[in-house]
Amino acid sequence: MKQRTINTSFPKDEIDLYNEIKRVSCLTHMKPAMLIRQLSREGLARRSEKSKLAIGSKLQPVGALPI
Repeated sequence: MKQRTINTSFPKDEIDLYNEIKRVSCLTHMKPAMLIRQLSREGLARRSEKSKLAIGSKLQPVGALPI
């Protein structure tokens, strides 16, 4: 079975996010894709069900009040 993939681009205004992922990846000896999956799981676990279902709304940063 072939692995499913999501290709992620980082626009110029989010290069700091890209750099932080690369930095943490190097410090923890974890591949960037593995780190991004872990961070995605943690972020989704913190979101309310209502905010997960909100279509077209801008995502709130972690720690923000749920929609």
